Amino acid sequence: MMEVKENIDQIPAQSDVQSGDSTDFKKLLNDGIETIQDMSGQKWTNYNPSDPGMTILEHLCFALLDLGYRGQFSMQDLLTAKNHTLPLKNGLLPAEDILFTNPVTSNDIRKLLIDRTEGIKNAWVTINNFGKSAKAFKVTVELDDYAKATWIDSESNGTGKTINGMPDNLPKSLSKEIRLIMAGISGLLYQHRNLGDYYQSPKLLRPALITLRGSFHFKSTVNVEQSIAELYYVLNNYLSSYIKFHTYQELAKTDLLVGEIMSGPKLANGFVLDDNLQERRLVLDPNQMRSDLLSTNRFNSIFDFSIHLRNTTKIGDEGHIRIDQKTSPFFDFSRVSTEIKYPERLKFYYGNKQVRSIDQAKVDNYYKSLTDRNPVSNYNFKNSLAPKLPQGNYRNIEQYHSIQNMFPELYGLKTNDSFDGVPERKRGQIKQLKAYLMMFEQVIADHLSQLSHLSDLYSFDSGIKAGNMLCQTYYPNRLYDVPGAQFIIKAYDVFRRENAYLDDHPHKTWKNFQKDEFNQYAVELAGYGTTTENNIKRKSTMLGHLYARYGGKYDLEGLLDLNSKYGDYDLAKVENISRLLKKFPTYSGNLGRSYFKKERPIDKTSTSHKSTTHLFSGMERKLDLDFNLNGYIEGFLGEISNPKSKSTKHSFHKNLSTINCLGEDVFQFQCNPEEYHKTLKCHLDVTQKFIEQTKGFILIDHALLVDSLKQGEWNVAIKYGGSTKLTGKKFNLSNAVEMAAVLSDKHKSMYFDVMHKTKSNEHHSLNDILSSPQVSIMIPGWIPKFKEIKPLLLKELYRQGPIHLSYQVYRLGARSMNHILNLRAAWLCGISDLQRGNRMSPKSKEAGSKLLALIKKPTSLNSSTIGSNKK
Repeated sequence: MMEVKENIDQIPAQSDVQSGDSTDFKKLLNDGIETIQDMSGQKWTNYNPSDPGMTILEHLCFALLDLGYRGQFSMQDLLTAKNHTLPLKNGLLPAEDILFTNPVTSNDIRKLLIDRTEGIKNAWVTINNFGKSAKAFKVTVELDDYAKATWIDSESNGTGKTINGMPDNLPKSLSKEIRLIMAGISGLLYQHRNLGDYYQSPKLLRPALITLRGSFHFKSTVNVEQSIAELYYVLNNYLSSYIKFHTYQELAKTDLLVGEIMSGPKLANGFVLDDNLQERRLVLDPNQMRSDLLSTNRFNSIFDFSIHLRNTTKIGDEGHIRIDQKTSPFFDFSRVSTEIKYPERLKFYYGNKQVRSIDQAKVDNYYKSLTDRNPVSNYNFKNSLAPKLPQGNYRNIEQYHSIQNMFPELYGLKTNDSFDGVPERKRGQIKQLKAYLMMFEQVIADHLSQLSHLSDLYSFDSGIKAGNMLCQTYYPNRLYDVPGAQFIIKAYDVFRRENAYLDDHPHKTWKNFQKDEFNQYAVELAGYGTTTENNIKRKSTMLGHLYARYGGKYDLEGLLDLNSKYGDYDLAKVENISRLLKKFPTYSGNLGRSYFKKERPIDKTSTSHKSTTHLFSGMERKLDLDFNLNGYIEGFLGEISNPKSKSTKHSFHKNLSTINCLGEDVFQFQCNPEEYHKTLKCHLDVTQKFIEQTKGFILIDHALLVDSLKQGEWNVAIKYGGSTKLTGKKFNLSNAVEMAAVLSDKHKSMYFDVMHKTKSNEHHSLNDILSSPQVSIMIPGWIPKFKEIKPLLLKELYRQGPIHLSYQVYRLGARSMNHILNLRAAWLCGISDLQRGNRMSPKSKEAGSKLLALIKKPTSLNSSTIGSNKK
């Protein structure tokens, strides 16, 4: 008894463990005594510490006390692994994998462009509305101050001529850098487009010099060069704000919630507040500029403050100035040493003396320190910017220390090796008590094991692995460390008989028994108290709960026919939800996103790029996980392709051929009996191609098809009443959209469309392309199951996809599907090129143009349910 009390006294006080019944030894002991009294009545009356039964009760209470103590560890301690880290793989996703989304708002797009693009100061996104319901995103970009300074210097010393909109004497390195910047921005917009969105080609704002005039009197306590640098910084910040990136730790100190901080796209350099993203300033207020400068507390006074800029318009009597919308005005900090040589323009005073010379290099360095931001080294979110993960302590919870080690010596329970010298009667008593105690210990040790496997219970893994228990949710603890366990575990006797040759090495035999994962004790222990069916249901419930915590709801039980694993729908559901959880970071913030793959930086040095057709939208990726259509098709394809298969039956009825596999009609097409084998091969080839190139269906984003026609000639069409009239002038697509938007804004009673005439004299209306339906879905019509899938697929598209989109679903025959697959592959190569900032090849443009023509004339698509070439 003394040993038990001493051990209790040695338990350290833990501030993270709450007091309660499970950690109150006296309460546990009293409850145990009361239970014994109720159950034994007058048969057990001695409750003094000297009674052996009380000794056993006290030791069991101590074991319960230890279980209660460990059970109240903090969650991070319970989850911390032996390597002192939280198990983030396939479970417990960090915030940065859950909350970020593909850009949705104009501010989201701005943040992405500014974060990803070196060499720009700012970018703006506006919307041009035209036609009845069409809209186009317009992106304008402002170079950083250093590029603007070089541009203005080249312009002032050049011939006045331009090449591609840039001064003809602009340094080649800068002109190349600007082209890469614009190509990179264009690539980013293609990589992050949402379904149905159309972007005009990004436009670069031409730098325009603002000349500063006035007398500036510095305080005697300031550094002149540093103050001049701040002066120009404040003025240029007024023109367009410098974007500040924050860490999560900075913003967490504000009133912002986690979801508000981590909304929008995942940025490489930190977080940008929407307040920092001001609208583009098109009207300048010199009085406000002067006021901003005085607020810096570097000036005693400022006199005769004025600014001068070409091609501007004065507004009203307050001196406001409207700038040219195609320019980005700029105060050139790099010319100050030259400007002060003309005192009639610009004067600086320090005390009573006029400053007639400055160290321009110091001004440049000070200015650089104010405007610099970290270079974009890669596109990965830096972990230092994210919320810090909770840190736990590894507690080795699963390790059970047997209470038999704490019993007094006279009980003989500490026997490990043998019972040599122990009388047979006492040997039997010791074994009986050991077995009795081990029943209680097994329950307690199993609870500890269950606690230590919390991370496995909350893992996204389905638990469906060959050679393992299916969906294990109970984790028993094997009592190999209990002293003398080898004398009590009956399965060990069986093991010894089966391995009699090891009898001369009893220690080795016992160790081999412990190493055998399939010894009788381990197997029966793993299965006691539960069944495989119960494990599967429990795992399904846990995964469903986790999926709900991430905002998902699995209500597609009808689709389990497509993945009835071993004929068990519950097991199939476990697999489906497991896949959805593992891929959650890929699709969760990208459901509305158009075609994309893992984002990579624009390579400024490599000239060779390999196009890819492996591009899928967020909806394709998500519905592939929901429906697993290709898995269904692939499951039967091998059987159908095998001419010796006994599970496949072929039947004909009025030239309609049907193939039944495993009791289900899986192929159906029209052909004559003589052409059967040739037609079957065609369908099998197209089916295999369909599996390799799609996610179980084809999704075509109409807005992206416009880019196949982008370089052609476009007209602005005036639509009034029931008539349409084309303007005589032809534009490129961006200028045509700009013109249509301006005219639509001026003339509200009419609407203006943008039209394109193809080589085959077909007219494409941009308004029609961008309006309903904006997305076409194509599925194989020769697979009967897809007839049932079609309404479910359409329902999920509307339920999970962007609410402003509408869809049209087609069931195509094999030949039409093959044609679409070929066009789609060639077109996606062009989209891949655009995403890297390159141009679309003529072949890709032609493929996109043909796809658009097919979609806009649905009668040309083979949409028969059985795959014929007739409507």
